[in-house]
Amino acid sequence: MALSAFMGTAAMSSISIALPLIMQEFDSTLGVVSWVLNGYMLVLAGFCVIIGRLADTRGLKRTFLEGILLFSIASLLCFLAWDILALIVARVLQALGAAMFIASGPALMKSGSDATILFAAALTVPALICSYLARDRRDEARDPGPVPADDRACDPGF
Repeated sequence: MALSAFMGTAAMSSISIALPLIMQEFDSTLGVVSWVLNGYMLVLAGFCVIIGRLADTRGLKRTFLEGILLFSIASLLCFLAWDILALIVARVLQALGAAMFIASGPALMKSGSDATILFAAALTVPALICSYLARDRRDEARDPGPVPADDRACDPGF
């Protein structure tokens, strides 16, 4: 369950790195491509409380599992997106699934048995290790090396 919360937030922040590549792949502008990130954040923020309330009435476990399923299917749709609009719609569906498991996961852990809490804690360890390794890679990527004398060499082409 802790890993699922990590998946939801990682899907939100990791896409910002890929925005230039998405612009290039779909031959689109930054204003349109930014909706890939903005649509996800708006749906996630807007539906967490609503879905949390619905999870109390429908069942925490059911909402959690449906959220994982929706997130997984939407992730596949993101992979198969044929144009920028399809990618934006798939990301919105992905955010809806993430809102479902992020809203119901903590309550499910609290109401669960000791084995459920131990399982969730065990899933947190790989997430922490991945975060640490990603931090090391970001530090390496920030080192630009020698600065070129020509200003055009620094132009990212946006």
